[in-house]
Amino acid sequence: MANVIFSHRRDVDGLMSAAIFLRRFRDAKLNFVDYGKENVEELIKKLYALSQGDFVVIADFGLDDDYAKRLSDVLSELTKKGAIVYWLDHHNWSEQSISLVKQAGVHLLKVKDEEACGAELVHKLFGGNDKFSLTLSQIAHSTDFHLPLDEVAKTLVCVVDYYNSMEKSVCDKNLERLAQNLAEGVFLDSLTYEHFLEYKKQEEKAIEQLLKDTRTFKVNDFVVAVGFAKDPLGPTKTCDIIRENVKSDIQVYVKGKKVSFRRSNNAIDCSKIAKNLSGGGHEYAAGGELAFDAEKHRDEALEEIKKAIQKALS
Repeated sequence: MANVIFSHRRDVDGLMSAAIFLRRFRDAKLNFVDYGKENVEELIKKLYALSQGDFVVIADFGLDDDYAKRLSDVLSELTKKGAIVYWLDHHNWSEQSISLVKQAGVHLLKVKDEEACGAELVHKLFGGNDKFSLTLSQIAHSTDFHLPLDEVAKTLVCVVDYYNSMEKSVCDKNLERLAQNLAEGVFLDSLTYEHFLEYKKQEEKAIEQLLKDTRTFKVNDFVVAVGFAKDPLGPTKTCDIIRENVKSDIQVYVKGKKVSFRRSNNAIDCSKIAKNLSGGGHEYAAGGELAFDAEKHRDEALEEIKKAIQKALS
């Protein structure tokens, strides 16, 4: 029997979810996942490969309606083989998706967005009285809910963004190494610090280019600012920079086909916008996938984003 976790690749919450699970199950197999058709197909393939009796956790990963039936069918086959499957999440789900996962025999711990982040749910089930596991979950909470960060948390956010600017297999290898370190109580080793310094070296030029490459338009009475991001900037950092420099209600990160939304106006529900782009997330932050690669088809990508926002606000 194997202990396996699938957690979100893109942020510190997913990283901490993996690290906390690894503190409890030292032999655990770590897998990092992301949204979008190609990534979900990869997740399905890995789930199919699991064996009878495996203990499986999916953490900090929302279920989009577009993939709910397909994923629930795979999970149903897995539980019928004798695998034990837990899904721990705080993103916005439809009632249909919740029902499908429960019918598949999955133990679903689904909380409201503001109640807890993914790592806190992993700690709740598997952390026990482990104080360091609690510390990891608290760092994840601060980063996920955009609270003031200490220097450790800021460094981890930068490093995770840096890894996500790499090719997927290289990114996952680095995330796995970092999760292993965190599980052993090490926040920052020499290699991670080297990667942090490399991120900071690239960051200034990327910010300068981002601000030159930000477009604004109005939908109803809301100002939308779209930033065409450059590596190594991640979605949250990109949208924070846009918010600080461009007066706007909705901030949008775009890179290739990836798109993420943030808000500075509480009348906006980012998850509703993202659902129109095969995505989902939170009211304050969500992501999806464009049909067009913004690097090659910028006007088409902007129009796709505009239509998704219009539909969500109608």
